[in-house]
Amino acid sequence: MEQKVTIYTLAEKLNMSVSAVSRAFNPNSKLSAEKRKIILEAAEQYGYVQNKMASRLSQQPIRIGVLMRGRIEAYYLKMLDGIKAAYADFQNYKVTCDIRTLSRDDFSADNACAVLEEFRSAGYDGVILHGIYHEGIVAKVNELAEAGIKVVPVVATTALAKRMERLGADAVVAEGTESGGHVGELTTMALVPAVCDTVSIPVIAAGGIADGRGVAAAFALGAEGVQMGTRFLTVEECTVSDAYKERVLAAKDSDTIVTGRGSGHPVRCLKNKFSRNVRKLEADLTKNGDELEAMYVGSLRRAVEGDVDNGSMMAGQVAALVHERKTAQEVIDELMAQAQAVGARNLQQAADANAARG
Repeated sequence: MEQKVTIYTLAEKLNMSVSAVSRAFNPNSKLSAEKRKIILEAAEQYGYVQNKMASRLSQQPIRIGVLMRGRIEAYYLKMLDGIKAAYADFQNYKVTCDIRTLSRDDFSADNACAVLEEFRSAGYDGVILHGIYHEGIVAKVNELAEAGIKVVPVVATTALAKRMERLGADAVVAEGTESGGHVGELTTMALVPAVCDTVSIPVIAAGGIADGRGVAAAFALGAEGVQMGTRFLTVEECTVSDAYKERVLAAKDSDTIVTGRGSGHPVRCLKNKFSRNVRKLEADLTKNGDELEAMYVGSLRRAVEGDVDNGSMMAGQVAALVHERKTAQEVIDELMAQAQAVGARNLQQAADANAARG
């Protein structure tokens, strides 16, 4: 049967959330028999067909390995628990995520390759690489691809995206410098379309996306998906401290700063006592290198636990667009509804709607 509607259109017709509709197609989800019947009958009536990936997710567990360069922080694992709790579907689909980080002291091509080999040997379904770009490591991408593992590296240039595709990556995350945490130089608006024009594999846009307008813009630039971080710092399921969340909610468009450019490890975070002190010390890396290293240790953990003066509050420039706390489900439903509405307009309709703002 030809698919006539998307899951978002079906949810709108039923006056239900996208999450509720998606659960109807997962036999393991907690949904009343009556509601499941209503959704399935409507799906047949309107010609909605569940996509193959969603169907596969509901049938067997999916294991994802994540390897990133940075310090090991319990924060990452706590965040994973929050993500899993955010959507009942995520747990029902039995998606598991194994996060590994390598600190500066532990980082080497051999150590990174050992982790990737462990992922390969264990038969993981996918591997995400973040900040892992070393000659001895990227060659491992081809081995992972040959083993049938989906590989999705995060890239900051078209050259790296092209290289990852040549090595067998299944998709890339093109992340602009607006993003929080470790950043590159190119903006999302410049990077995403350039990467889309360079590679034939799927491109996921990241950096500077906080609402449906950003999602629609990313698709207009050629992306097939989005990756978002800062927007979810303030959701109820996120386990960062309330003080951290309040700083994000209060942020203006000029309230982020990038530290570490001089050392080759740029990181975007919210301005505070810690980030300003780091910038001052970076003026003389030869003299202040050891002091800076001592300040970096545990800086993210301090912010996550509530010390927002002496910790690194990683967040993107788009923090200025985050104004309220919501659940992860509410954020995602709002994102998709707004993106669909924006995408449905032609240029004249968009111009007219924009002219009426305020």
